[in-house]
Amino acid sequence: MAKPGKLIIRNLGFDLKDKHLTAAFKKFGSILDVSVPLNASSNTNRGFAFVEFNSREDAADAITEMNGTKYKGRNLTVEFSVPKNTYEARIDNIVANTNMERKDAITPFGVKSDARDEEDAKKKEIETKAATEAAKTVTQRRKEKRER
Repeated sequence: MAKPGKLIIRNLGFDLKDKHLTAAFKKFGSILDVSVPLNASSNTNRGFAFVEFNSREDAADAITEMNGTKYKGRNLTVEFSVPKNTYEARIDNIVANTNMERKDAITPFGVKSDARDEEDAKKKEIETKAATEAAKTVTQRRKEKRER
């Protein structure tokens, strides 16, 4: 059974530790526990963590304020933690009833937003370069026309 004040935080930077999460989440209430699972081979976190508050209300406040926000350059997904088998069943249901692949169904929304932000930035950069080149061309043609 899930603990009422326990949250899962996804899309963490891999260098973050429990002290970072404690500092970021303590403003929402009394924290009972912070757990950051580590990758055994690299000793870095696995991109997610758990923060358990003393009350469900404090946890709900943390979700309201932190879900979807950028933390250390990444968009966080913050939600109530559920038992792993419940989470797996939810993902299986999404895959079975949509056109989504499993990898897309488990990707937190914030990660998709980061990718979209990068893609939008690249498009904007290309458009800006194209506009700059077009402006240079027009200026050059006007200059050549005046010189004739």
